[in-house]
Amino acid sequence: MIAERTDSKIIFKLYDVARLAKDVPGTSLRAGQTGTIVDRLAGGAFEVEFVDPFGCTIESRGFYATELLPAETK
Repeated sequence: MIAERTDSKIIFKLYDVARLAKDVPGTSLRAGQTGTIVDRLAGGAFEVEFVDPFGCTIESRGFYATELLPAETK
């Protein structure tokens, strides 16, 4: 699935692939790393799961849409 853009707002849906907008301090997550949105959280946040090349979860944590970019955006 591809996230939708309405005006300047990006709307993410479950199972969209998203990129991190910036590094996450204290973790191995870096800007540009892709993950899959696996749940909607309270307050408009999303649970994003990041996996290694073998499909094992590296990390799963919550992010607001402002901290994410659609995977196809460069």
